[in-house]
Formats: sequence, structure tokens, C-alpha cells
Amino acid sequence: MIIAAKHNQLEMLKYLLECGRFEWELDAKSEGGLTALMKAALNKHFEVAGYLKERGANVSAEMVPKFDLCVLAYEKKNLPLLEWLIEQRPSQTNINEVYSLGLEEALAQVQ
Repeated sequence: MIIAAKHNQLEMLKYLLECGRFEWELDAKSEGGLTALMKAALNKHFEVAGYLKERGANVSAEMVPKFDLCVLAYEKKNLPLLEWLIEQRPSQTNINEVYSLGLEEALAQVQ
């Protein structure tokens, strides 16, 4: 699933999940600690990431404690991902830290 998500293979993901054999892998992590949703989102495949979220993938999963996709998006200056995450989970802790800076300021720092 992680490889399919990374390469924007939405139909393959649908097949894997709809056959019912891979639901338990929604939040499985790669050796680097990334889930399928993280891989899709980091590669700006937001349709795939959204589908995984709809199926139950955890948008707030952490790679290590206090280091999640929001922190990674901010560090990599990935504005589309940061905006997508804000839309997906505006009440989450790391997002609140972004809001505490002021959304405009945080987005300006990322650009």
C-alpha cells in the first residue's frame, strides 16, 4: 500500500482496500516511519491521501513522538501539504502550534 500511495496509484489502493484484506495496513509504517497517507501527501497526491483518510488512515500519525506530517511539511517548506493538513485537521496539536504563530505568518515562513 505504501508503494501504491507514493506512486499515486489510487485504483490499486481501492482494489487492495475494497477486497478487505489490507484494512489493517492503513497505518502500517515503512522503515522510515512513514504511512501510506504520509507518502501520498508528501508527494502531493492529495486525492490518494484523502481516500486513505476516508478509509480510516490516521492523518495525525507520528513518525516519532511529536514529529508528524505537519512538522515535516513545515520543515520541508511544503506549502500545499501544510494547507491540506490544515484543512484536514484544524484542531490537532501541531496545527494549533502553526495557528499560534498566525496562519499567514506560518505560511509565509514556509514559502
